[in-house]
Amino acid sequence: MPISIASTSTHRSPAAPAATKTVSITNAGFVPNAITIDVGDSITWTNNDSRNRQPTAKNPAFTAPVLKPGETYTFQFKTEGRVNVTDALVKGQKMTITVKKATTPVGAPTLVVNKTKVIY
Repeated sequence: MPISIASTSTHRSPAAPAATKTVSITNAGFVPNAITIDVGDSITWTNNDSRNRQPTAKNPAFTAPVLKPGETYTFQFKTEGRVNVTDALVKGQKMTITVKKATTPVGAPTLVVNKTKVIY
């Protein structure tokens, strides 16, 4: 009894890991003052100024602790949208973060099998 099975499979590589972007806080403000990231990515702010700084945003809500010169703060963005960040300690210092939906995540390998045909 011969058996014949026709199938095809598609294997996709795992999704790319989340990235961490860096923003420098200087006397002039946030550098860069506009950045685009994917959902799941993080941003690390580093206080490169000679005075204390404190990045804050309302949506999603976060407030970094007061950052002394040389200190850092990292926040992960879990939803897409536009985020306006200001410095709670220095008026007029702001930046914009655009969080976009990550490219279609590939995730775990996918297997596609055509109809099975059995001949006997």
